[in-house]
Amino acid sequence: EDLFRQSRKWLKVASIGYDIISCKNERYITPKHYLLGNEVFRHERSLQLLTILNRFGDTCSYKSLIRLHERIASKQPSSTTLPKTVQPNCFAVKVADNFDLNKETIHGEN
Repeated sequence: EDLFRQSRKWLKVASIGYDIISCKNERYITPKHYLLGNEVFRHERSLQLLTILNRFGDTCSYKSLIRLHERIASKQPSSTTLPKTVQPNCFAVKVADNFDLNKETIHGEN
């Protein structure tokens, strides 16, 4: 069965609980406030939208989000292991495409 159908009340109660915790202690960032802010920023890349949602109390601030990203990045191991087929200190090419921008158009623009 659908997890959200069963737990619709539970999700609302948890959301309200996280809001109460955030109101009580603004220095503590709840999972709801971090995850929602992270998703909004990843998908929209809008500092203005993130700031508005933060002022309504729905997400953490942009500075808090960046601070958490930097903390997570600093905890990553600095040494990376390369596959055996890749030679260290050799030139490599990485190609990226705009396949996720405006999927309805061929060129990815409006």
